[in-house]
Amino acid sequence: TPRAAGATAAKRRRTRRGAMGPKRDIARIPDTVFHKEVYEPAEDSFLLVDTLVAEWDARLANDPPRCALEVGSGTGYVIASAAVLMRDSGLDDFRCHATDVNPDAVACTRATADAHGVGDRVTIIQCDLLGPLRESLRGKVDLLLFNPPYVLTPSEEVAAGGIAAAWAGGKDGR
Repeated sequence: TPRAAGATAAKRRRTRRGAMGPKRDIARIPDTVFHKEVYEPAEDSFLLVDTLVAEWDARLANDPPRCALEVGSGTGYVIASAAVLMRDSGLDDFRCHATDVNPDAVACTRATADAHGVGDRVTIIQCDLLGPLRESLRGKVDLLLFNPPYVLTPSEEVAAGGIAAAWAGGKDGR
């Protein structure tokens, strides 16, 4: 079952300073939900969110996305951060979508979105890549977020499923 972040979770700021702008609210690690079979936010996740905030300040704040999609949402930290940015920008007509093949990740993403007050704006589907969203979102996604598995691993580890699928990039790192 999903669990809220405990004392062992990395302590991260609730806000990020963009390269050119003020501090902005993002998802909070203490309100992010974890599971032993789901990849926990790590430096690559934090870098992705930091880059999102910098891009928000540089470009997106002037033309905010109305539809965001994260492929491979894991705990939901990244898509919740995007949804918080969108909500706090004053948008009232935005939607976020998240996909993951791992049912535990789907549950974590749902709980994380709910914990950040954006659960009503985030649709979460268990599928590979875009799955059933491919056609319905065609031409509608303004913000695509994806932190694919990239660690060099034996090819058989790619198909292992569970937590290994979150980082197993195969012999070429995909």
